[in-house]
Order: sequence, then C-alpha cells, then structure tokens
Amino acid sequence: MYRKFALCAALSIFLTVALLMWRMCDRDGSVIFLQQQRSADWILYPKPVVPYRQAVAELPAEFRRDFRLERVPGTAKLSVRACKRFLVSINGKAVQVHTPAVGWKQPQPLEVASYLRAGENTISILVFNDVAPPALWAALVGDGLSLNTDGSWQVSYAGAVWRPARLASKPPPAKD
Repeated sequence: MYRKFALCAALSIFLTVALLMWRMCDRDGSVIFLQQQRSADWILYPKPVVPYRQAVAELPAEFRRDFRLERVPGTAKLSVRACKRFLVSINGKAVQVHTPAVGWKQPQPLEVASYLRAGENTISILVFNDVAPPALWAALVGDGLSLNTDGSWQVSYAGAVWRPARLASKPPPAKD
C-alpha cells in the first residue's frame, strides 16, 4: 500500500513540475523556446551564430520573401512572432508595428493590405535578439493569399550574404 502511495505521489510531483516547466517555456519571454504552431515554421539563419557577437551588439537578421499577387486582397493580416523584436517592410514601405503587450511569443497581428500591390511583392522582416539567434515565425493571410515562413525564405545575418533560411526544427549543419 505504501509503495502505491509513494508511486502516485512521485508521479503527481513529476507531472506538476513538467506542467510548470512547459508553461514557463510557453509563456515566459526570458525563456528562449520556439513553440510550433500549425500555420508556419520558425526560421533562422542557416549557420549557428557565434555567441560572443550577441553579447557585444544586438545584430539583426533580415528575413525576406518575394511573392506574386494577381490582385490586391481587400484585407491581409500578417501575424508575426519574432525572437525578440522586429520591424516589417512590404515593398520598401515600413509597416507600423506596435510593441506587443503580450510578449514576443504570442502572434502580433498587423493589417497590411494597403502595402500590397498586384504583381511582384517583397516582404522583409528585420529581427533583433540580444541573447540568442534571431528567429522568425510569420503568417500572411488574405483573400486568395497564404504565405508562411518556411525554407523558401531568404535571410541575411548582420549584413552577410543572403542564404536560404533554415527551419528551427532542423539541426544546423555540422560543417558548412
């Protein structure tokens, strides 16, 4: 009887600690944990960032993607999660971004239809992070429009050469 009680108590403590850790990883902005959501992937610069550079300055990574529209949608919502802060431009025009009250882990919605045009479009998101590599999650949806962060995006870290973005869920290459 004592064994069953001890086992139940240990399991209960383990599950409580696991739940608290998950909640902290999910909500606490000081914990760099990139939680997946169905609509888009977290993307990074493909090579690991040298840690001492992060301590000296907040070096940005610029993520960009070209796409074509047959017509401008009536509404277009861009949702962005960027580890840790970001600036957006579409077709060379800066998009007004407000500092999110909920933190960087929650998607920040932006209405961007007025920045789009029929034909070729370019979205650029500059991400800054002073404690880890800059990471981006973005989803652009509208009438006949669906564009999500994935391996088709390009990224330049601190002004370096443009490279294909790496999915955060994939390990970095051993040697490049």
